[in-house]
Amino acid sequence: MNDQPQPTPQEASDDAARRAAARISFRLTYDHTSMPRRIGIGSMSGPPIPCAYGGQLQSSGEWDAPDDGQPRDEVGWLDQFLSYVVGETVHEGLEHYQVDGRPWLDPHGPAEAAIHAAVDRLHADLVAIRRRFSSDQAK
Repeated sequence: MNDQPQPTPQEASDDAARRAAARISFRLTYDHTSMPRRIGIGSMSGPPIPCAYGGQLQSSGEWDAPDDGQPRDEVGWLDQFLSYVVGETVHEGLEHYQVDGRPWLDPHGPAEAAIHAAVDRLHADLVAIRRRFSSDQAK
């Protein structure tokens, strides 16, 4: 029989959170820069972003998004260009969110297509939210 007091569910959860946090590394940083990313049809480029993997690849510098050939008005292009930002942000975030020194979910691994599909759904949801809550689409 164990006479030790059992931890409450909250104490057990807090202990699990501390153990999990000790295993995580997230080295991606965000900063305002005078050299912003440049967006054009099919790509986003600009100053290098430090690479999570280091080694030979020191930085990732360009995000490619194939042009789907759809004609768009200016608001449509603003929405499309957001997909580049969302895609690059999620991709880099996944590379930098590491558990025990490895990406928690490698955007270059076997789940790559599923990750892209999830990012596409997130982008579509964000565009729908923007349309629902904005009276001026071009702002």
